[in-house]
Amino acid sequence: LHIPSFPPNEIVDPIGAGDSYMAGFLRALDIYGHDSLKEVGYFAAMVSTKSLETHGPFNQSTDDVLQSLSSI
Repeated sequence: LHIPSFPPNEIVDPIGAGDSYMAGFLRALDIYGHDSLKEVGYFAAMVSTKSLETHGPFNQSTDDVLQSLSSI
């Protein structure tokens, strides 16, 4: 599978982007299951990107991530 990265609008704080990716990956497994690894990867990549755009830990909702994915 090829999972793209999504360029952030602005890099505000790179600390925790990898942890956010892993948390997003686990959340996406819960949403999509193991049969949709492409969607899982896209979700995790978007969580990581959105985490780069703010200070501190990722604090957006699943719906925020899904909305961002629907616009790509």
